[in-house]
Amino acid sequence: MVLRDHENDVNAALLAHAAEVPVFAAWPLLYVGATGDNLRTRLKSHLGLETRNSSLRQSAGLLLKDALGLHVHPIPGKRYFCFKDETILTDWLLDNTLVGVCPCDDPFLVEDQFLAAQPGLFNISGCAPTPITHRLRSLRDHASSRRPR
Repeated sequence: MVLRDHENDVNAALLAHAAEVPVFAAWPLLYVGATGDNLRTRLKSHLGLETRNSSLRQSAGLLLKDALGLHVHPIPGKRYFCFKDETILTDWLLDNTLVGVCPCDDPFLVEDQFLAAQPGLFNISGCAPTPITHRLRSLRDHASSRRPR
């Protein structure tokens, strides 16, 4: 998933979270993910209205909560926003990102190789520790009322 190339205050606030956001095909790279599930189901979880089943939505929502005016409602072990906030997050994702698909025989191997070379802004798992991965882990821990790692 990449950030579209048009500028606005929310996108500028998002990009300010990381000193350097990797670029893929001329767009800022936000997320790399693989699935062994049905692709339609996975895309619905990322672009639908349920944050607690999507690490992409968790990262996006927590980084954008101030810029979009979202409110975190912690549930033990999960993080999610109220329905109104889920709608705002979904609208932002649909209006401001592009999704690409790369069919392959071993998607998890390709994901690991891609993340090792160029992790997305919203990725945590499979990435070398960086200031943004530490920030995202801290935001997730705080949002879920867990002790920091």
